[in-house]
This record gives sequence, structure tokens and C-alpha cells, in this order.
Amino acid sequence: MANQANVELLVQREMASVLAENLAAFAAAGQVTTGEGGGLSISGRSVGGLAVTLAKTATTMSSTDVANFESTVSTVHKVIKHTVNKRMLATEKGYAQIGAEIANKIIVSLNKDYFDFLEGLFAAAHPRAGGGAFQVGAGKKFIDTALSFLQGEAGAGTQDNLLTSAFSEAALDAAIQLLNKYRDDRGVPLHLGMNGGLTLVVGPKNRKLAGEVSARICPARTWRSIRSNLRSARSLCGTSRPTRTTGS
Repeated sequence: MANQANVELLVQREMASVLAENLAAFAAAGQVTTGEGGGLSISGRSVGGLAVTLAKTATTMSSTDVANFESTVSTVHKVIKHTVNKRMLATEKGYAQIGAEIANKIIVSLNKDYFDFLEGLFAAAHPRAGGGAFQVGAGKKFIDTALSFLQGEAGAGTQDNLLTSAFSEAALDAAIQLLNKYRDDRGVPLHLGMNGGLTLVVGPKNRKLAGEVSARICPARTWRSIRSNLRSARSLCGTSRPTRTTGS
């Protein structure tokens, strides 16, 4: 029977091992950010823009605006209550199994929270919604159409990070082109996805089609292979050589 002194260590060690070996599916489709409990501030800065051509006789050049923006995200602490069979408390192997079970529940919870959040971006207000300089337009969502860049300045335009057509080979190709042409706040092309590292998130019913069309559209080197993660309404399709189709 495990000594009381090392019970916690046995559980934590196995839990950490399982978490390390079984990377949560969301980690391949997003970025993990840590911060203090209660709130997390994400900031950015827009500086400069596209290069301009000066006449040989020019003696001065106008300055370029610099803008800083910050968005605050609320954070929460969550707890998992895990019930085990009493017989598992009799051996070290049992305690190790408890750690593994808790790790699996953590992975499931993290995946659910992330993909629920991802789906919620269609309705979430853009952190820089508004009609002023360095904003993307009044009433805009995080994933939307006609998002502004260089608003109120020379060279102003709009762009989309949302397509509403049903998933197909043509739709995926259009989404990749959208990413390739996406611009930052100063109108500079970002060439998103040009060097690969893209991830496609699809629902279970599109899993097979995603595998077929993605292989035809992009070279194998542009895809990052990730684990399959079937869920009630969506999945990460690891075997389909996935690609992410949203900008920010």
C-alpha cells in the first residue's frame, strides 16, 4: 500500500506524464497563454506601413502614426471533482491510475473550453470595433466581413476573415487565399499561411471531405499534422493535414 507521504506525488507525477504524452488537441489550433487569475491583458502596437517613393528633390518625409491598443480578457479558475473506486486507494498502481484519469479529464475539459471559445468568436465583439483610427469598423465581430484597415487614412480598405459558403474544395481554397492576402492595421500584407503551419478545424461530418480536398489544394509541407479530436459538434482532423482559415 502507498505511504500517505507519497500519495500526492504518485498522483501528480502520473498526471503530468499523461498530460505531456497526450497533447490536448486545441494546442495545435491555438496558442496557450498564461497570466494572473482574474484578468489577462493582451496589447499590440501598430507602427508604420508600406514604403513610399520619394522624389529625388524631396527634403522631408511625413511621420507615420503609432497606435497602441489593449484588450482585457477575463479568466476563471475551474475545478474537477473526480470520484474513484475505493480499491484504487490500496496500491501505488491505483494512485497512478487516478492521476492518469484526472489528466484525461483535464484534456477533455481544455478541448471543450477552447473549441466553445473558438465557435463563440463569430458572435464576439472585435476588441478594436469602432469607427476611429486604428479600429476595424463599428459593430464588427471578431470574425466578420468588411473589417477596416487604415480607417480614415489614405489607402484605407476592408477585408474579411469570414466566409459563409459551405465547406468544399473551392471554399477551402478561397479561405487560404483570404489568409495569404490578409493585411495588418497599417495595410501591410501579412502573407498568412505562405510558409505553412496552418490548421483546419472541421465538424465530424466534414472529416472525410477535409482529408480529400486539403491534400489536393496544398503541398504536404504546408500542413502540420495533429491528433484527431472527435467531439459532439466539431473535430480537429489530424489525418486530413489540417489548415486554419481565420485571420484576426
